[in-house]
Amino acid sequence: MTSWTYELLDHTADMGFRVRSASADGILEAAARALADIITPVGGIGDDEIATIRVDETEPALALHGLLDEILFQFETTGRLLVFVDRVERDETGVTVTVRGAALDAERNPIDRVIKAVTLHGLRFEREEEAGEGWVAEVILDL
Repeated sequence: MTSWTYELLDHTADMGFRVRSASADGILEAAARALADIITPVGGIGDDEIATIRVDETEPALALHGLLDEILFQFETTGRLLVFVDRVERDETGVTVTVRGAALDAERNPIDRVIKAVTLHGLRFEREEEAGEGWVAEVILDL
């Protein structure tokens, strides 16, 4: 498991976050956790449910968007929040991500923010020159 942090970004009407990692796969993990932590603190989320998410997109920023969009969709439709990235597999047509999480319990996992969508506006996923070989991603969420 990769260590991760995120920082909130100022945005006029919505909310954004920035994540950094030494690897591109680490960005996917950090962004999934940041998204979940914005919804409810990740410390209280179980990891007993496993899912595989396939995103048919090779461009890194769009693959990140697709992953986060599917995590949000799964949360909205099933009540389970998939947050812990176990494996990332890339091929010539996209990325397959294995994630773990759990159905949220209203008492243990109070919802801090309701996220309507992961937007394409301001989406960024690239090598960060100041960090040498590191990566950075920025995501704006529609609240």
